[in-house]
Amino acid sequence: MSDMLLEGLTVVEYTHSVAGPYCGMLLADMGARVIRVEPPQGDATRGIGPLVKGESLFYMTLNRNKEAIVIDLNTDDGKKIMMDLLRKADIFIENFQPGFLAGLGFSYEAVKKEKPTIVYLSITGYGQNGPYKDFKYSELMAQAMGGLMASSGEPDGYPARIGGNYSESVAGTIAATGALGAYFQTLNGWQGQYVDISIVDCLLEVGSTYHFTYFANGNVTPRPGMYDNISVPFGIYKCKDGYIAVAIVAYPHLFMAVATTLDRLDLVEDPDFNVGRQRKAHQDQFNEIMLGWLADKTMEEAQAAFIANGVPCCLISTIEDIVKDPHIGEVREMFPEIDDPKAGKVRITGSPIKIPNAPSFAIRPAPALGANTDAVLKDLGLDAAQIQKLRADKVVL
Repeated sequence: MSDMLLEGLTVVEYTHSVAGPYCGMLLADMGARVIRVEPPQGDATRGIGPLVKGESLFYMTLNRNKEAIVIDLNTDDGKKIMMDLLRKADIFIENFQPGFLAGLGFSYEAVKKEKPTIVYLSITGYGQNGPYKDFKYSELMAQAMGGLMASSGEPDGYPARIGGNYSESVAGTIAATGALGAYFQTLNGWQGQYVDISIVDCLLEVGSTYHFTYFANGNVTPRPGMYDNISVPFGIYKCKDGYIAVAIVAYPHLFMAVATTLDRLDLVEDPDFNVGRQRKAHQDQFNEIMLGWLADKTMEEAQAAFIANGVPCCLISTIEDIVKDPHIGEVREMFPEIDDPKAGKVRITGSPIKIPNAPSFAIRPAPALGANTDAVLKDLGLDAAQIQKLRADKVVL
């Protein structure tokens, strides 16, 4: 018996961009069989750089541990193959505009009729209903509408976006949770479910701390910039060779630890600093003390001093720093090397899910376009002659 968490779970994924593939990646990492369906021209993310020997590291990361089949869903035979796949699936993941798959004959109602226990997961920018449902989506739009940009950046400057595919990755993670919750229900004898995930909704959920102030008193929290709106010290501070992050919350023992590090125990008795709200009111004065102490210290020296006293502190790390960090790369194994059939040995970002008593298998490279078409079709009961005809008719690749 396999020790993989999701052994026996079959997922069909017809997706593009990041959120859908990211969701499928998380399930595949835990041992689900994830069959990725692509159109004849292949998914556009296969061409996203940087490329190694023509292969996309972006695609490799998001589609590791999956199988790939090419189906032309604009053909009747292609539609039949897709429905046959869905009859065998436990979860179906899609992240196209509302109504797109219904136009191809794969609405939830159509699929549910063929497989009543299917968990049909749709991930879209704005959800399946409401006046925004047909708006075009992008990562930037989600950060703007979800409030992330309005709460990021300097108070007197432009709103700021978070780099990378933050919104879609968050949505993919929440989507996987929702899909597994719905699947668990089917194991108890229930019918399948339609799971509607809006990327903007997901950002609103993770940014809910900013909502509390508005709900409490109607005030909009201003952009905090380098510092926090409540806690002091909490932010980015300059050393002589770079920057560190120091963050405490309103626990007296943590401020005692900061005062001990700065060799300023007098601050603990000073009414301007010994209570959190007072420190915030006198933040500029406190920052002068903090930055004065840091002025002649390296990042490593400052970090060591704070950590020795139990103060949450870390360096502001570049990607190069992170990749070379032995804790992250070696101990946590977050940058595994894979041997891709075309690109050769490359490093990708690994899975953050660590369960010691259910170890994951070695990461399998992302499949080439149509790499598993024959095997998947044979699982559906087609013989070699039938597969050859489908390929000749350009139904599959």
